[in-house]
Amino acid sequence: MTDAEAAADAFDALSDATRVSILRELVSRFYGNDGDPVGFADLRRAVGVDDPGRFNYHLDVLRERFVVKHEAGYTPTVAGLKAIESAEAGVYTPNAEPMSGPTDYDCPECGAVLTATYENHWLSVSCDEHGLRFKTLVNGPVGAEGGISALLEYAVGEVWRRLDRVTDGVCHVCRAPALSLSFRETDGLILADCVCGECYFEETNPVVMFALTHPAVLSLLRDRGVDVPQALPFEPIDDWMDDGRFVDGRRAVEFTAATDEQRVTVRVRDDLTVETA
Repeated sequence: MTDAEAAADAFDALSDATRVSILRELVSRFYGNDGDPVGFADLRRAVGVDDPGRFNYHLDVLRERFVVKHEAGYTPTVAGLKAIESAEAGVYTPNAEPMSGPTDYDCPECGAVLTATYENHWLSVSCDEHGLRFKTLVNGPVGAEGGISALLEYAVGEVWRRLDRVTDGVCHVCRAPALSLSFRETDGLILADCVCGECYFEETNPVVMFALTHPAVLSLLRDRGVDVPQALPFEPIDDWMDDGRFVDGRRAVEFTAATDEQRVTVRVRDDLTVETA
């Protein structure tokens, strides 16, 4: 069976509302009962299926890939947990309506208020005069009820949370510890191409973003009133960070963050190590 066929089978197994209800109940019990199995009769009553034969059929469809049978009952697999977590996060919820509005951020070029726009799963932040400043895919239903400001706050936080996971070397798509970086310079900006050796994931970010995850840099900037996780991603922090430089035969990039009282130099390596130099 090819990967595509296996994925199609998995989606087909979850195409029935009863099976999704079974899996949702198992996941809920899994977290609430320290992972203890749920018995057949108890699970059937909780899901609300009267016919034991029909219920057993749906369980059999879920078994192996999404559900494991034990002597005492059933528990979800990791795939089962992830499937319900995605559903609870609104991944499969219909897309939110387009929206737009002013943000709490100013354009670093002219000082004008930046505008955020959400449409077709994309959230962008731009200046009328200087164009696009930030763009990312976002799960609209998560923050849509709070309007564009709540959606932007969620998206900014998610960028930093994902970057933290990336610096751990773990792919956020396949969860494999198989990420690596390669560096290049474009128009005076040093970029990091991040790729996963196990799946299709690849992403490009300014290398300075990785430097900004180091606790020593965060502490220095916080002392100067700059809360990096609340700052709009990819905006320059020119007052505190230099432009960076290649070291170790271009296998690493070094940055220095400095104030009048303190100086910190960090090195971002191609194996995703971020360390003081």
